[in-house]
Amino acid sequence: MIAKALGNVDVQYVWRSLRKQKIDLGGRKSWCESKDPEFAAKAADVFGLYLASPENAVVLCVDEKDVTFHYTPTRASWLNQIECWFSILQGRSLADASFTSVEQLMQHISDFIESYNETAEPFEWTKSKVYQRRVKGRRLSDL
Repeated sequence: MIAKALGNVDVQYVWRSLRKQKIDLGGRKSWCESKDPEFAAKAADVFGLYLASPENAVVLCVDEKDVTFHYTPTRASWLNQIECWFSILQGRSLADASFTSVEQLMQHISDFIESYNETAEPFEWTKSKVYQRRVKGRRLSDL
């Protein structure tokens, strides 16, 4: 269709050009087609969020889940909490450990979690003073 629309262009030339640009039209075969009669309207609504996000709004994405909300402490994203937990797991349990199977690793982690939970306490969130870094004689905020 592209070659035909361009006129006097060979189909193979079009394919070579597309491959050079890393465009794979064959990939479309793996797309799923929705049977939802309101798919177009719903998709347009989602695209609209990307094109013109509502001012001062929080946009949440939920994909086929039964949408339970979990609130994190102020100034502490869930990622901070997960990073803390994995740091503890790595430092106290996985560093220098060796496993011969995924099952052995999973059992090791389960045992650690069980042991850790016996004396676990909530994380205490603190904030240390932050200093601006100088960049070639200037502060980052001056840039």
